[in-house]
Amino acid sequence: MISEIRAANFSIFSRDLQESLLENSSANQKTIIFVPRRGYANFIFCRHCGQSIKCPNCKVNLVFHQDNRPGLLCHHCRFSQDKPAACPNCGAFKLKPHGIGTQKVYEGLKKTFGYKLIKLPKILILDSDHTQNAEKEKSVLEEFKSAGETVILLATQMLFSHCYEIAKNLKIKPVIAIISADSLDNFPDYRTQENSLRQILTLSQIASRLIIQTHDPENMAIKTTRSEWLKDFFDSELASRKTFFYPPFADFIKLSCRHKNEIKASQEASNLSLWFKKVNAEQKLGVEIIGPYSPLISKERNFFVKSILLKIKCGSASVTMSEKIKKRNQLLRETPSGWVVDVDPTSAT
Repeated sequence: MISEIRAANFSIFSRDLQESLLENSSANQKTIIFVPRRGYANFIFCRHCGQSIKCPNCKVNLVFHQDNRPGLLCHHCRFSQDKPAACPNCGAFKLKPHGIGTQKVYEGLKKTFGYKLIKLPKILILDSDHTQNAEKEKSVLEEFKSAGETVILLATQMLFSHCYEIAKNLKIKPVIAIISADSLDNFPDYRTQENSLRQILTLSQIASRLIIQTHDPENMAIKTTRSEWLKDFFDSELASRKTFFYPPFADFIKLSCRHKNEIKASQEASNLSLWFKKVNAEQKLGVEIIGPYSPLISKERNFFVKSILLKIKCGSASVTMSEKIKKRNQLLRETPSGWVVDVDPTSAT
């Protein structure tokens, strides 16, 4: 996409994708555009002071939605507010949306076909804003599969639970575009690259052609979509995880407490961490205790969150499964009520 900007193409669609959209339209073919985020833009920030507008209940950016009434929405607690004219932090009139959501892609499609004076194809949207129940979700998919005309499906992560169904029921595989592959791995976690690769490969299995738009074509997950890179990717990932004792070379258990008072949440987490370390040392359990720390979303629905991560190494052949479970349970028995215990968490952050 950097090359596109250098070529004076400032659209969210590359020239390659624009050509595919127009070709599919003339041939009555189906297209799926995978958009990792819903809404219009991921957040709004001030170009003067650099601050983004955050939810007062959760420590996350408010997502910009541009429906009937433009507004900002928290995807965690549903808090909403009107988009301010000026930055709440510095007062500058330099607020700018950043990122790409389904609404922005829809707007981009109207512009692309409008410039070429071509009738806009039927556009279906598969995200939780438009398909708020299973019945509506099924209805959108049925319409996409049965449509005899050109149809474009804009889909978020919901798409992955229907990939097999789409592949099974379509005679001709659709062209699929990932609008921004860079947004697949913006979550800081040891599984990030693996998850990005899994999503890309899954879409490649149901596509007649997969178009990946990115600002970073050297990203390992993107390069690995070529089969000759697969072994290098897995070798590299396993070596890294072995070095830092990440799964499968260790078992993770994440414990989290929530409190409306941040100081009390920190105190409770610190006390439990110190107690764990004392029990761990006395009983020689050999468990690595990390934290307490603030997770990526450190405040949600007005509750402050603190976490502790237990890392039980399992690289040694002498450590049996029953021994690992015994060590784990000895610490978990010390966990007070009210704590959330997540064994093998999907994310350690």
